Amino acid sequence: IDSYKVPLKNAKKLRTVYLLTGVLLHRFGKAYLPKISESLTNISPINRILETWDSLQIIYHEDEDYYMLSSENLKSGMVNFKNVSNIASAHALILASSLSGDTVINNISQDPDINELILFLKSIGVHIQYFSPDKLKITGTNVFKNVNWVIASDKTEIVLFSVAALMTNGNLLIKPVVREHLTSFSYFLMKIGAKFEFEDDGLKVWSSGENFEQISTNISNYPGLISDWQPLLTLL
Repeated sequence: IDSYKVPLKNAKKLRTVYLLTGVLLHRFGKAYLPKISESLTNISPINRILETWDSLQIIYHEDEDYYMLSSENLKSGMVNFKNVSNIASAHALILASSLSGDTVINNISQDPDINELILFLKSIGVHIQYFSPDKLKITGTNVFKNVNWVIASDKTEIVLFSVAALMTNGNLLIKPVVREHLTSFSYFLMKIGAKFEFEDDGLKVWSSGENFEQISTNISNYPGLISDWQPLLTLL
């Protein structure tokens, strides 16, 4: 990373662009982050990110295309999320990891992706202490360790390929998977009558053209059926 300004053209299409906030502020003392397109803000409201900036006293200005941030007054503090959000949780974790002092996050996501990020941050030297499953304290550092890290399988990609196999009368083995991360999805498949089974660290899904049962279900935060899966499950 050799610039504090994130290129506008492609980044404005990615709601994950704000995960760069902490990295750029730590490295350059300032960050220029593109405003994401309006369709994405409906999916992942920007106010959750802005509230974190306010909580940690980040100075920022905006124009038509960019948020322009400075770390001049940046300091640890308290971050309270009104609603659970993976992006907002990851953003706050990364941002707090390089701050001196303690930052407390309330109502943090308990999604496996966030748990993996926490394990990674701890491995590079960030001290993180849980008070409860959705409340933790981060003691940041300016010295990070080098580590080798294998990223876990993305559970949304597993759901995507499973749905594709079922819709095309396919027979698919996906691995590696963590069975415990897919409890709500496997229960959904069981309810609609889809054929699947777990084999060691894999998930096998197949279909021979049978009709699936119509059901009613709810979308919620993990460990329920998460919103990222809703369009895929609707297809079935």
